[in-house]
Amino acid sequence: MATAASQNTDDVRTTEVPGRHRHLFWIATVLLFVVSAAAALHPRWTTAPGLPANLVPFTFIGGLLRPGTMAEEVQNFLGNTVLYVPSAVLLALVVRRWWVVVAIVTGVAAIVEFIQWQMANRVADIDDVILAGIGAAAAVAITRLLTRLYRRLRAT
Repeated sequence: MATAASQNTDDVRTTEVPGRHRHLFWIATVLLFVVSAAAALHPRWTTAPGLPANLVPFTFIGGLLRPGTMAEEVQNFLGNTVLYVPSAVLLALVVRRWWVVVAIVTGVAAIVEFIQWQMANRVADIDDVILAGIGAAAAVAITRLLTRLYRRLRAT
């Protein structure tokens, strides 16, 4: 017979994904991270060699607020914000704590930027890491909201 304390912990879901499917979500998340990193490192996004890395936070993001922002800069902003969103959504379904999801996504983005820093035809930008973290936080918030909505609709 379960005690009140164990019933309390059982009522709090640690994940939104049933245990028997959790491993599939982890595999899909890792694959999405690999695809995201490959997309970020794709030769299509090469830049002029010799450009310095941007290690000052909010340099690029602040530039978006200036008049005359070009379409390429907006595309870069949106691309870096949504690049890791699918991985963040899957992680949010498996990992209970939102900050762990944001930390994992931001860490992967930092690794990708470090790899770009080592490449001759790429430029590392700390703002890309910040934007990935912002996109992950937004993805977690939306995922949690939709999950709660789904549970309420299902309960009625």
